[in-house]
This record gives sequence, C-alpha cells and structure tokens, in this order.
Amino acid sequence: MTYALQADALGKTYQRRDGALLRALHAVSFELPQGESLGLCGSNGAGKSTLLKILAGAVRQSTGRWRSAAPLRAVVELGVGFHPDLSGRENALQLAALDGLSGRAARVHAAAALEFAGVEHAADEPLRAWSSGMQVRLAFASAIAHPCRVLLLDEVFAVGDQQFQTRCVERVRALQHQGTSIILCSHSLYDLRQLCSQALWLENGSVQAQGDCAVTTARYAASLRAPLPVRADRSAAHGPHTAAPRIDAVEVVGSDSATETRSGDDLLVRVRWSSPNTEAVHCGVALLDHACDIVAACGTHLSGLAPVTGTAGCFEVRLPRLALLSGSFRVAAWLFDRHGLQRHDELVAEQPLTVLATRGQVGRVTLEHHWTHAEPPRFTLLSNPALELAPRSVAGA
Repeated sequence: MTYALQADALGKTYQRRDGALLRALHAVSFELPQGESLGLCGSNGAGKSTLLKILAGAVRQSTGRWRSAAPLRAVVELGVGFHPDLSGRENALQLAALDGLSGRAARVHAAAALEFAGVEHAADEPLRAWSSGMQVRLAFASAIAHPCRVLLLDEVFAVGDQQFQTRCVERVRALQHQGTSIILCSHSLYDLRQLCSQALWLENGSVQAQGDCAVTTARYAASLRAPLPVRADRSAAHGPHTAAPRIDAVEVVGSDSATETRSGDDLLVRVRWSSPNTEAVHCGVALLDHACDIVAACGTHLSGLAPVTGTAGCFEVRLPRLALLSGSFRVAAWLFDRHGLQRHDELVAEQPLTVLATRGQVGRVTLEHHWTHAEPPRFTLLSNPALELAPRSVAGA
C-alpha cells in the first residue's frame, strides 16, 4: 500500500515561563494511505492543531519523525501571510507565489481564488477595507484553488455563510475524487463521518483511539455524553435576507395523539420546509432522549434517496412497529444540502413524545427476539466387563 503521509511517535514539549515542561503531544503515530481522508477529533487542547502545525512545518516536533510522499498544503490559520495594505488581488498573488507559482500560473490561481471566494467586486481594494468574513473566504479559496496531493484542513467549514460553506464542501469532495489525501480537523463529528474514512482521537496529547471513522468518533462522543446542540433562536439564524432553506414545522403523529404513542405502533413524522431558491435538499429525523443523545436516526441521504428540489415541500417518514419502550423523547429534524453533509437548518418538535409500553420490558428499545430451550443431554453409565480389572493376586494366598 502506498502512503501519502506517515508519522512515527511524534511528540511536542514546550517549556513554560516557570521552567516547567508542558507536553502538548506524545507518541502520536498513524499512516494515511494515498487518496484517503483522516479525521482528527478531540476536545480543545487535545493536540490536534499542534499535530497539524508539525505536519505543516510551522512547528518542529520534539520527538519522533514523519514523512510525506508529496508536498503538503495546509489551511491551518486562515489569513496568515496577508498584508492589510495590499489589495485582495495582490494578496492572492502573494499566496500563489508562496505556493511556488509564478507568472501566468499565479495570475490564473489568483483569479480562481477571487472568483471562488465571491469577492471579485472588491479585488482591487486594500484588504483593510474588507470584512473579516471576506478575508477568511479568500484565504480558504487561495489554499484550495488548484489541486494538490496532500491537504491539511483545520476547522475550515465555519468559514463564510451557508452558501460558501456548501461550496467548500463540494470543493473538498472534488479534491478527494481527484486523489488528494486529506487530514481534516473538526469539532463536527458529522462532517468527519461524511468526509473521512479513518479517524484519530486525541486527548491530552495522546492517541485514545484510531481506525474506522464512524467507530472512533462514536467512542469520542460517548466519552463526552454532551447534549446535542439545538438552536433556540431561529430568528437570528433566519433573518429576512437569508438564502438558506429552512424547516417551518416538525409534526408528529402518534397512535394516540401528537404527544403520545404506544410501543409497537406506527409513528409518522412530517417535516415541512421552504426555501427562497430551488436548491436540492435532504432531510433527517432523529429521536432524542432527555440528555439530547440520539437514540435512533434516519435520513433520505442515508437511505440512498435522491435529493428533493423546489421552493417548499413536506418530507414524511413512517416508523413502523416503533421499537422504543416507555419514556419521554424529543423528535428533531434536520435539513441538509444535496450531499447530505452541510446542515441548512434544524428544529425540534415543540412537545415531547411519550411512549407507553404495554408489557413490562426494560431498556430503551425492544429487540426482536426468539427464545428456545433445550434439555441438557443425559448420560447413562454402562457396565463393560472388558474394562473391569482382574482382582490382584495376593502372595502366599
């Protein structure tokens, strides 16, 4: 197997002002196959950014070694290398030069970056006159304007507005299809699961787990037991000038009422949505417990369905023979982009759903099962004369 990047026992130690040593990274090893993507997860201060800075060459490791099969391109700190007195175009050309381009290639690169960032109208204005959002968009666009072999990304999907984030995701997917190997650091476990096949979980500078992305991120999430963030202020996210699709209502139809159903009965959930444009969307629905942990979830993209286009509509999902046992649950819905990756909106049904179990079962869910019972085998001791020992003769008898 060909590896794009290999790290062996990487470590980084800093000396504090009081002379004490601070271990930021300890014995981190991994291998990134060519064309694959690796996700980095962990809490703040876990060592994720330190690892990326070592790989990007911005920081030298204290111990260990690493090697890359090709030059690395890093998007670790957006805006590094910008000069406020230079125009946007000049800054883009400067970043192209730092990336090894010159002449016509640099000009093509800069033009592509300005177009991708959507800042062509201000290209010849000094950067100090730009908003911070415009600057970080240009920084990200400059980093991914042309293909590369190995790409390092650190929390870049929070850049810009919803539309630009969607374009960023599409660009990353395009780079993956072109064979680019990617290391993505993000606090969004959903983004990691959608974009990465492998994951590395860091905590206190050490590797806690690594392997399949879904399994590794699930272990990390289980260690947190943190409530699922549910947006409370919808007006702030959906002002009068928003261009993103939104969820208008989440309706639950239980066997008894909108707020009550019985275990084993069918449950119907309707998600009404609208959009100022005809952008294609996917829908996801989840059942949450009292701690906002996801008990079960489903999505149109996870079921292999095509995205829906239009300016309004209503998704319906029927859950036959509901497997939940007695308890109180919340029904949440999400609206995704056409890839099922970028979240446009989320909404939790106003009233909790009470599930009543008709039998005395325990747990969160009931599992289909079948009991059997077999009698233990019985053994009968049979006498075999051939095995009997002849009586021992006694001397002198």
